[in-house]
Amino acid sequence: MAGRIPNFAGAREAADRLTTLDAWEEARVIKANPDSPQQYVRRMALAEGRVLYMAVPRLRKAACFVELDPRFLAKPERASTIKGASALGRPVRPEKVRAVDLVIAGSVAVDGEGGRVGKGGGYSDLEYALGRTCGFLGAETPVATTVHPVQQVEDAVPMERHDLSVDAVATPRGVRTTHPPRPKPGGLYWDLLPEDKVESIPILAELRGSRGVPVRILVNGLLPHQAGKTSVVRAILHRAQREGQEVAGFKPMSSHSYWEHYDHSQACEALGTLVSRDALSFREVLPDPPKLELLNPYHQVVCPLDWMKAREVGDHYLDEERPRILAERLSSPEGGTTFFVNDRAGIFVAPESFVEAVKRGADRTVAFRDSPVAEGLAAVEEAVQATFRTLTERWESVVVESFSDVALPLSLHEEELDLVISVGGSLVVFAEPLELARVQEIVRAQRMIRFLKYLKPVGVLRVPHLTAQQREEPGSLERAYAEVLDILWDRLV
Repeated sequence: MAGRIPNFAGAREAADRLTTLDAWEEARVIKANPDSPQQYVRRMALAEGRVLYMAVPRLRKAACFVELDPRFLAKPERASTIKGASALGRPVRPEKVRAVDLVIAGSVAVDGEGGRVGKGGGYSDLEYALGRTCGFLGAETPVATTVHPVQQVEDAVPMERHDLSVDAVATPRGVRTTHPPRPKPGGLYWDLLPEDKVESIPILAELRGSRGVPVRILVNGLLPHQAGKTSVVRAILHRAQREGQEVAGFKPMSSHSYWEHYDHSQACEALGTLVSRDALSFREVLPDPPKLELLNPYHQVVCPLDWMKAREVGDHYLDEERPRILAERLSSPEGGTTFFVNDRAGIFVAPESFVEAVKRGADRTVAFRDSPVAEGLAAVEEAVQATFRTLTERWESVVVESFSDVALPLSLHEEELDLVISVGGSLVVFAEPLELARVQEIVRAQRMIRFLKYLKPVGVLRVPHLTAQQREEPGSLERAYAEVLDILWDRLV
């Protein structure tokens, strides 16, 4: 039985149960696995006039899918078998596959939340990832399986980010829907594909050769507050992941005030770490986001300055508002996470329970006198650089959001970027990174508004003002910034 999807008594009845799902009723195009227990599902799909796709065994051809259109099949029942599909179907490349409405996967075992064990070769996962990368599958495309009741297990199936879960399970006794706790693969994860497997599968070797270098986009603000940077980043992330691209958001540095943003302070306390609100919003958009430490390597929480204690605080101020740094988190891929706490007597204005909670996720805690800010930001710069390198090695594209209205965030250089998008109110300005560096030499400042007088942009757009509700919904953001995204895609993607 090793290396196979087991056939089972009642496979026909399980297929009947599967057809009661709304997803089945609504599906016009179905992708199904070629294994024996799902032959009844394939037969019903063709008998009901649905277009069916099956993968070529082991994806051994560049035209790695077989299209079965019942309008052109003299013997639909024969076409539902593995040999019949090969003889009667039309071989097609992934980019020629029609948009699929429902995926049928074979399973050796499945748990209560949709975690699935296949036959062990990883081809169902790979076929799904190909569909996401090539665009014929979307994040919302449902996945179903048919199994014998004994194949349903109580213990949770261990799932990695490349593993395919199922949304519905049909047995001869009935059908149930699941709620997988983690998203399905967003596309091909090249860092997880062994070299020999890529070389043995023609379409993978071809796609890898066309990937090119990572796309790196910087979004900065023309205004210090409420410029709209995060909305633009979320729109980019949403479109990229919808089109099956591997993309990560990146907030190198961030800060929030404990009392002014009390709701976010509570969120940090619940998470057990200090993190940017923007970084959390990136995670909401992405199906397979980086861990928080990669999204946001440095975050600080500040409190309003008690002028009576100014001498005790020393030089630990930021910008003209002169807030007091209460605590900081610094993370790097190599060095782990360090929590810096301001332990000077008499200056705490936030509950000690907050500090105790947010340092839970740190590998170490040190006194504020050893703060990276106190040391001139060298440690922060090193961590940002290391994190940025990790992201560009792992993800096809990285979208960086700057801090406030800073033109170039700490330790990122123009030669590491492909395009800069500056946002402020209804204005969006596109510029080449080298042009940004040229102007910086003139103005000798970091505030982006100072750059506009000298900047030679490659494009300027007016975009609509958005309501709070529109800013919350990624699909609304993508529609509102469609023209911005089209320009970006034409230039880089």
